[in-house]
Amino acid sequence: GIDANGDGYIPVELAGNTKLIKDVANKYFTQIGTNTPTAIKNGGQQIYQDIYGSAWQTIAAETVNGDNQVLWKNVAGNYLHIWHLDNNWNWVSSEGQWAFNSPEALTQETKFGIDANGDGYIPVELAGNTKLIKDATKKYFTQIGTNTPTAIKNGGQQIYQDIYSGWQTLAAETVNGDNQVLWKNTDGNFLHIWHLDSNWNWVSSEGQWALNSSEALTQETKFGIDANGDGVIGYNNTLNTARNIVIGSSPIYDSVSNLDLNNFYRFTASQSGIFTANLTGLTGDADVRLIQDKNNNGVIDTAQLYNPTTGIIDTGEILAWQWERGTGNEAIRSFLNPGTYYLQVMSYNNQIANYNLATNFTPAASDDRKFSIQINVDSSMNATAQAIIRKAADFWEKAISYSSFNGSHILTINVSKDSSLTDWWGIATGQITGLDANGRYIPISGEVHLSPDVVNDLNKVSNSERNPGLLVHEIGHILGLVGFAKNTVDRYTGTYNANTYAGWVYGELKGTFIQTAIPLMTGMGPLSDYAHWNKDVFGAETMTSTIMSLSQLSLAALRDVGWNINYGVAQPYSLPALGGTGNTLTTAVSDLGTLTAGSNWIWKLNNIVNSEFPDQFYKIKFDGIGTLNATLDGLTADANMRLIYDANNNGIIDAGEVIATSTNTGTASESFNLSNLAAGTYYVDVYATNYFDSFSNKVNIKTSYNLNFNNLAASAPPIGNNLNTVTYDFGNFGPGWTGAWNATVGDSNFDDLFRFNFTENANFTVNLIGLTDNADISVIYDSNKNGLIDAGEVILTSNNLGNLSENITRAGLLPGTYYFHINRVGSANTPYQFRIATFSDFGTVAAGSNWIWKYNNIVNSEFPDQFYKFKSDGIGTLNVTLDNLTADANMRLIYDANNNGIFEPSEVIATSTNTGTASESFNLSNLAAGTYYIDVYATNYFDSFGNKVNIKTSYNLNTTLTVSAPPISNNLNIVNHDFGTLTPKVYDYYYYVNGFVGDSSIDDLFRFNFAGTTNLTFNLTGLTDNANMSLIYDSNNNGLIDPGEVIATSTNLGNISETITLSGLLAGNYYLYVYRFASTVNTRYRLQLENLVIT
Repeated sequence: GIDANGDGYIPVELAGNTKLIKDVANKYFTQIGTNTPTAIKNGGQQIYQDIYGSAWQTIAAETVNGDNQVLWKNVAGNYLHIWHLDNNWNWVSSEGQWAFNSPEALTQETKFGIDANGDGYIPVELAGNTKLIKDATKKYFTQIGTNTPTAIKNGGQQIYQDIYSGWQTLAAETVNGDNQVLWKNTDGNFLHIWHLDSNWNWVSSEGQWALNSSEALTQETKFGIDANGDGVIGYNNTLNTARNIVIGSSPIYDSVSNLDLNNFYRFTASQSGIFTANLTGLTGDADVRLIQDKNNNGVIDTAQLYNPTTGIIDTGEILAWQWERGTGNEAIRSFLNPGTYYLQVMSYNNQIANYNLATNFTPAASDDRKFSIQINVDSSMNATAQAIIRKAADFWEKAISYSSFNGSHILTINVSKDSSLTDWWGIATGQITGLDANGRYIPISGEVHLSPDVVNDLNKVSNSERNPGLLVHEIGHILGLVGFAKNTVDRYTGTYNANTYAGWVYGELKGTFIQTAIPLMTGMGPLSDYAHWNKDVFGAETMTSTIMSLSQLSLAALRDVGWNINYGVAQPYSLPALGGTGNTLTTAVSDLGTLTAGSNWIWKLNNIVNSEFPDQFYKIKFDGIGTLNATLDGLTADANMRLIYDANNNGIIDAGEVIATSTNTGTASESFNLSNLAAGTYYVDVYATNYFDSFSNKVNIKTSYNLNFNNLAASAPPIGNNLNTVTYDFGNFGPGWTGAWNATVGDSNFDDLFRFNFTENANFTVNLIGLTDNADISVIYDSNKNGLIDAGEVILTSNNLGNLSENITRAGLLPGTYYFHINRVGSANTPYQFRIATFSDFGTVAAGSNWIWKYNNIVNSEFPDQFYKFKSDGIGTLNVTLDNLTADANMRLIYDANNNGIFEPSEVIATSTNTGTASESFNLSNLAAGTYYIDVYATNYFDSFGNKVNIKTSYNLNTTLTVSAPPISNNLNIVNHDFGTLTPKVYDYYYYVNGFVGDSSIDDLFRFNFAGTTNLTFNLTGLTDNANMSLIYDSNNNGLIDPGEVIATSTNLGNISETITLSGLLAGNYYLYVYRFASTVNTRYRLQLENLVIT
């Protein structure tokens, strides 16, 4: 403690750039480098040794991230304490009472570079369990917890500070069992790693990672230090640590990954204008979002549900977000007022993505592509009701970020009371659309009709803060929810198509991140079917019939229509947690995924079933022969368990699909132990039971439970993925050929494989008969001839339950090599007879045609079925006779309604089963358009010894088919709607009508008077069944359909949309006639008049 150099000061602590010194009077100063010392003061008084008693020692001074600090040690209490001081080293505040060996105290040792606790070591880095420390001679050690420090060595020599010029030893850590030391090269500004053995001796080295590279930032995260001095450990991933950028400056080149999910950028707009951001050059999937931290809390506040207390729908702080999936470019646009904003680039699903981020700003007083909603109400609604409706419209204005037209877009919605509606009903209708800048038809007006009950409630002052959810829902319909976009709805399956933006969202909600078809509501009525998400699957989503939360699912469906969407307004939503009651499997409470062949899993789960949620489904998929051992225990009341094999993958528990049950009473455990399960999808259903009390009331039981999957295993079936070892090669197979094979599948032979080479386009029927237990059959097309089953090469499967025969019929298969795979299901042991035969295809009979066929053939035990295919292009009348029989044979008519080439029992629409050699016949009329098969099949009988005898018989098949279109009424004076006279102009919007044809209204007629030469397109869409349309030109204005006045007709099959496009039509009266195809048809429709130009 002497002044050896005679400068008047005695050093107290010299670590770092800021020193703590004192003069001969023991007054304290700080000194930076060789600058003039600065007195340390408190309240204007310079501090000195023992100023606060001998228990307090002033031990160090340092400037830490711009903050002047003095470190104190209380030797009586054995703790550390800090002062914070201003730029003149005057005291401002204090903090800390950190015990000497606490993490906080050791952190101060590191910051100030001193050995405050007297243990002989100064911490260099404290993150993690392994610390880097040095002693008074600056030799480096690692220390795990409070264990004895271990010297770090290279070639037997302990390393020390500055042992290698230009290198800093930053940190030590054990990473996944590997001892590592992190170095920083101060000349080259890069990081480097040593790998060391268990005694912390150098073994190898790697890395020359620039300080801001993704690799270097990953090391920051691993070692828990800020190596590049940017104030952040690892990646810049918060609003508070956002990087400042200037709009319109050079593009930013950066990346996100699973370790660095987000990058944030801050910018300021000094005036109002149009802001755009573009994300290009993506090597993985990433999104860009625009954010305004409105409350300055440093957090992205997301959209919230309607708040009944404040009456506010909070749309959150995300102003723009319109994602694309994949590596395509991302873009956002928003009109901004002056202020501070943030851009967030975020990885999608933890993908690694390099990107270029470019921004632009165009000053503007207003948005030239603003989207807004104009609400017009009738006199039945007061100011209170109007405010609630306006609130719903405001919500949608924030959901749609800007117009898709070349200019602003005002959507006009007329809201009125409709006395024909009862209860709490609202209906959206009457959309008129315009062609936007991208060639998509976007609504420009529409109508909302509300029932008197709804209007009366909206008018009540007491409900001035009423949830506007119903109005949000109905305006959503006007905007195009759900299924307004072309080619988005599959009415056969009752789903919204997977290959859509909404399909992506459903996959994300399910956790698969795969585009998935979305279940829709059906059975509600013509104007509601296929226009709502399925309530049983989606619960309280805005576009179900249970209105609550607007999710990204509905916003994505608007994106499918063509709107520019801000996904940031999506409210909190997740799929309902339970599969629900009844027989739906579509929302299993947990999807345990797919067990690939050769894998083995163990799962343990716990949950509750009760009267509200009496079923919970757990989904498992076996990719090979499955073993399942499950126990249900820990019960507090009675619950049972069953195993369901969804053989046809329709998400419904069909008859015969419950293959095991466990129904012990009380709290006794339930269990399965099953093996040899066929590959496929299974569900374990845990369900609450009930009982009747002494008053005969049904009481549902509530119980918690543990579900233990003690063993889930899948082993590869014998065929595996090898098509080279076939049971039999049938070789070339051409028209008129047949084949058969008798064999068994079971314990000794799990499956058989047959190869066929079709030499030309093939029409064939395959039967698997004679089953005593369950076996299935699949058709495999080795398209690339590699001898393996690649994705998409299993093209047809028949998997009926139990010992039902399997059948596959297909027409028009391309020439090539095909394999027929027969496999047992579960533990089945069964004989089978495999039969294949080509069949006759009579082709398509067009409307207005009359065809006659005569055919003779044989059916017998080897080939018991002969199929004859025909397709009707209109309403059909069919007369079929089977005669000249030499023994008994029967006949049936099959309507392949879903065109899958597989005969479901419901598709047999007529049979003729006379005995002996008596003729068989059909005489049917009003057959719907579609594909039919006549099946002539041999019967059998039992002789006097009880033996089954198969009959062989020849036959003649005589067929007459007449196809006609439905008649058009000859009265043009009674129209459903008269659109009046349309004057010459180019119409940038189109007329739109919703309608229905069926039992209650066979057809509809619409009148148009074109006041000039006209080009137009009529589209008939939204069909759930077959309807057609014709355009009629009443050339002589007599109100009758005279010869030649039906100028165009569209008669597509099934629910395919109809289109008529014509040009050069003369001025005059035209009628568009919409009619159902057959007497069985009931379908809603959407009629659209588009591309209308009158000159």
